[in-house]
Amino acid sequence: KNRIKNELKKAGDYFELRSRLESDNSLLGYCYRSTDQSSNPVYVSIGNKISWSTCLWILKLVAKKCRIPEPIRQADLLTRDFLRNL
Repeated sequence: KNRIKNELKKAGDYFELRSRLESDNSLLGYCYRSTDQSSNPVYVSIGNKISWSTCLWILKLVAKKCRIPEPIRQADLLTRDFLRNL
């Protein structure tokens, strides 16, 4: 929690999450602050056939107004509405 408070001061700030194993210091993901109002970061890792730089670039494009990236937020809203109307 201290690292999050110290390093994620404004929207767009992020830091790398790396393996704690001495033999493997590979990049596991990023901890990203999407908005100035959010105190909780978004944790992101890459999928198939996408680079780390592309992953961050896309995240910066789609997570501007809310903590959750907009495509995920819209999908969540639609599914909640669907379930409410069952």
